[in-house]
Order: sequence, then structure tokens, then C-alpha cells
Amino acid sequence: MAITELQLTQQEANQLILELKELTKKINGTIEEGAKGTIPIKSKNDNRKFKIAYFYSLNNIHINFYDVKTGLSLVRINLNQSFHRNADGTKVSGNRVNIFSEQEYKLKNDGKTHMRAFPLPRGILKNTSNFLESLTSLLDYTHTEYDNKLNLVLGTTLNI
Repeated sequence: MAITELQLTQQEANQLILELKELTKKINGTIEEGAKGTIPIKSKNDNRKFKIAYFYSLNNIHINFYDVKTGLSLVRINLNQSFHRNADGTKVSGNRVNIFSEQEYKLKNDGKTHMRAFPLPRGILKNTSNFLESLTSLLDYTHTEYDNKLNLVLGTTLNI
């Protein structure tokens, strides 16, 4: 689905990433091969809702933090060997983070691409293939409190 008009400015997106958030419910479970799901999050300052959508495969992990109101991704971690080509032609391969970019949206001019890719590590986002470590660093990066509400473990078949 193409976005005809970007529903957030860069300043608004940055503010959404920076504001304090918390998980809306306890999350317990075991992550097995092929697992996918969502983790609901809300702003502590207002009732703005966010979600983290995740997909786990041994060689392909996606963790996507997005704004529910607009449906726009704000931060997405990709742990795999594929690539993303930014509007300026730079190719970012392997483990990477895509971050909301109003400028990228304008430069790409395809009506949908609104993220710029960067190699990991980037700030507190680590370069790791460990799903739980990546999820924790994304929660920290997005200022989301999760203490006592997040209890995920990797299935025994994934602890290789």
C-alpha cells in the first residue's frame, strides 16, 4: 500500500521515538522458529499507541517498531543477509536498522519508502544476531519501559 502523503514530519517522528513509553500488558512466551507476533506499547504522556511486530527465523529476524495511528514504521531492525538501497544509492547489507526519514521519503519519491537504512551497530542498537538482545536494545532506543512485563525465551531448538 503506497502512502500518498507522509503523515508524520521528521520532528514528530523523532518526538515519538523519544517520548517515554511502556508495554501495555505482560508478554510471556517462547520464541520458536517461524514465530511472529506483536507487542503492544503506549505512551506514558498521552494515549498514543505503538506496536512492535516481530518475525523470527534462524537466518531472518525482523523487529519493527511502528506508530499505530499512522501505521508508519519508526525503527526497524533487520538481522539477515539481505540489503536495503537508500535513495542516494548507498547499499546497506547484512544486519541493519531502518529509521524513519522524511528526507528519504522525498528523495525516493515512490510514495511508500519512508526509512533510511544504517549498518549496525548504531548508538545503543547492537550488531547481534540474538533476537532477545536486539529486542531489548530496540526497547531501550525507543524509550520503552519493559521491566517485569517482558519474559520471552528462545526455544531449545534455537539455542544452538
